[in-house]
Amino acid sequence: MIDIHSHILYGIDDGAKNIDDSVSLINSAIKNNVKKIILTPHYIVESNSITPNKTKKEILNKIKKQVSSEVELYLGNEIYMDDDIASLIDANKIMPLANSKYLLIELPIYNEYPNLENKLFSLRNLGYKIIIAHPERYYYFKNDFSKLLKLCKQGIYFQGNYMSLYDIYGKSTKKLFLKILKHHCYSFMASDIHMPSQKYYDKISDAKAKIAKITNKSYCDDIFYNNADKIIKNEEVENSYKEKISIFDRIRGNK
Repeated sequence: MIDIHSHILYGIDDGAKNIDDSVSLINSAIKNNVKKIILTPHYIVESNSITPNKTKKEILNKIKKQVSSEVELYLGNEIYMDDDIASLIDANKIMPLANSKYLLIELPIYNEYPNLENKLFSLRNLGYKIIIAHPERYYYFKNDFSKLLKLCKQGIYFQGNYMSLYDIYGKSTKKLFLKILKHHCYSFMASDIHMPSQKYYDKISDAKAKIAKITNKSYCDDIFYNNADKIIKNEEVENSYKEKISIFDRIRGNK
C-alpha cells in the first residue's frame, strides 16, 4: 500500500503528539507492507492547524533519522476547503501531495461549501488535480449521491478511508462508502490514521480482501497502490468511473 492521507507528523494537528507516536505509526505501517506514506497534517485557515512548511520539513527529517529507510516518506497537507488555496500554495504556506500537482482537500462534514463546484474547477484551471478526502463522511453526499457522481464524472478524484468498512464512522458512512466503491468513484484508499492506538494499518490486508471481493483485484490494486504511486510521480490518474458508466450505458441502452 501507499498511504496518501495520514496524521503522522507529530506536534502539528490532532494526530501524533510526539516523535515516539510518529515512529510507532511508521513501524506499524512497515510491518503491514506499506511502502510509501505521505504525511498530511491539517491546514485550516484561522485555526491552530497552521504550521510553516519549513517546520514540517524539519520535523520530517527528525522522524527519518529514527525509522527504517525501507519506507519512503513525503509531505503534503490535508487542506480544509478555502477560497484562498491557490494563493496559500503560491505563498508556500500549504503543500500539495509529495510536491506534485495533486491537492488533498477536506470539505465541511455537515454543510456543503458555497459554490463548491466552481471553486474546485477554478483550482483545476490553474493546473491542480483535486482529491476530495473521505467523501463518505459528508452528509450532503449521503443525502444526495448525485452531487458526488457529478463531480466524479467531471474528473474530481475521491479518497476513501478504508476503515469506513468497519463502522468506525457510523453505519450511514459505511453505506455510502460501499456505494461509492461499487461505482468505482474512489481513486485512492488511505488510512487517515492519527494515533498509534488506532491500529489502522493492521487492517490493510483484510480491507483489501473485502474491497477486492466487492469490486475486483485490478481496481483494488489501483486504489491501494498504483494510483497513489502516480501522485508521487506527478502522473495522470485515470478516472475509472467513466469507463464503468459507459459499460452500464451500453447494457441499458442509454447514451
